[in-house]
Amino acid sequence: MRPVALLLLIPAVALAGVLRPDVQAKAPESGVGAASLVPIRPRSVDSLLLKRRNVTATLELQGVLVPASWEVLETPVTEGHSSLVLADVLPHGSPVNAGDRVGSLEIEPWLEQREAAELAVAQAERVIFAGKERAGLARQARAAALKSAEEDLEHKTAAFKAHLNVATSLRQRAEKLTEQRLQATVDDQRDELAQLEAMYTQDELVDEVEQIVLRRARRGLATALSQLQLNKDQRAHADSLEHPRQTALLERGVSAAQHALEAIRVEQRLATTEQEAELKAAARTLAEAREALERARTVEASLVFVSTSAGIFLHGGPREWESGLSRPEHRVGDRLPSGRGVFVVAPADRVHVALALSAEQVATARDASVVRALPATGQAARGGSLLVDAFPGPTGKFAATLKIADPWVGVLPGVRAEVAVERVVVADAILVPKEAIHRDAGQAWCLLERARAGGGEEYVRREVVLGSTHPEGTEVVSGLDAGDRVLLGEAP
Repeated sequence: MRPVALLLLIPAVALAGVLRPDVQAKAPESGVGAASLVPIRPRSVDSLLLKRRNVTATLELQGVLVPASWEVLETPVTEGHSSLVLADVLPHGSPVNAGDRVGSLEIEPWLEQREAAELAVAQAERVIFAGKERAGLARQARAAALKSAEEDLEHKTAAFKAHLNVATSLRQRAEKLTEQRLQATVDDQRDELAQLEAMYTQDELVDEVEQIVLRRARRGLATALSQLQLNKDQRAHADSLEHPRQTALLERGVSAAQHALEAIRVEQRLATTEQEAELKAAARTLAEAREALERARTVEASLVFVSTSAGIFLHGGPREWESGLSRPEHRVGDRLPSGRGVFVVAPADRVHVALALSAEQVATARDASVVRALPATGQAARGGSLLVDAFPGPTGKFAATLKIADPWVGVLPGVRAEVAVERVVVADAILVPKEAIHRDAGQAWCLLERARAGGGEEYVRREVVLGSTHPEGTEVVSGLDAGDRVLLGEAP
């Protein structure tokens, strides 16, 4: 695109007064110097009325028309992010209305996946039901075993306490009574023997009877003494061995029952924990199966692309249309990635221009005063506002968008466009063309036109200080101002 010429050349104008050929310019007075008058000759001359203006530079760029906004049509997210096959699709650039079907994906693989997910959910639900039933039966069995162990411990504890507090006391009382009875028997035998001996001493019985009775009495006394000693020995044996052993046995029984009860409780806790872990694992499996089923159903429901708004159907997703540089043309049978925008529906006749700028171009673009775009389809150039990203992309380029306030009608996104970025190089400058500049010994000067007192025009030499040169002319730093008229070429 060619830069817009900002220099307006004033057409040639004729001198207002007709100069007579016999009129001669006055000779310059001594000391007039740079402001000396130039002789006037009667002929047509070209002059330029000076105005202050901005000097601009134009940066030419290449861009692509992209949608100003869009509705994204995405492929569903599949298990393992497997690709999907395109079954049918509208051509790129097709006009669509809200609710129109614009494309679809092959459904057969996802029907099988959904059916497999439904079977997995049913299997997981059966596993959880069976696990809960087994857990209930196991809880009942553990409760019965625990109750039996508690009753056994209670019985043995009661027996041990009875042994310590009741049976020992009763045994000691019985042993004491037996000892008292035996002691009484011994005492009776001794008394009887003493009486017999006293009687026999008085010769009241014959010798034979005496001997029989005395022997019987002595045997009875000896037997009573033996029984009394046996009872004492048995009591000592019971106190030193039998009773402690029985006490120890009962105590060990209580301890064993306590250990058995604690073991049952530990086993029940472990079994409960294991069953809870199994049920949690089964619940996780069920949740995963349900999620897989939901994904399968979502994929199945998302296999048809439907536009939710009216506009133009475009191939390619946001990744492609943000820059507009690479746009796919999808066909039936193409494999599309999972979970990505692959189509967009954009409002008709609402486009911007996408550009990629180098760091040097960004510096120029940010100082732009005017930015215009000219599409390759031949429509007139349109202006807009340029927005540049703050940071470069992976390629080192800065993404930029030219927002067109009044977009073209009938231009599809994807069309190339020439973009002209104009920026002010010098503001409020006085520019003169090279035809108005003269030099003497390195000093630049111009012929300044002014009106004569008696009518007509005359030209005065005016020294000037020149600045930079531009395609529109050379900048005059000092010596001339807006409203001055300078002669183009030599003096007449």
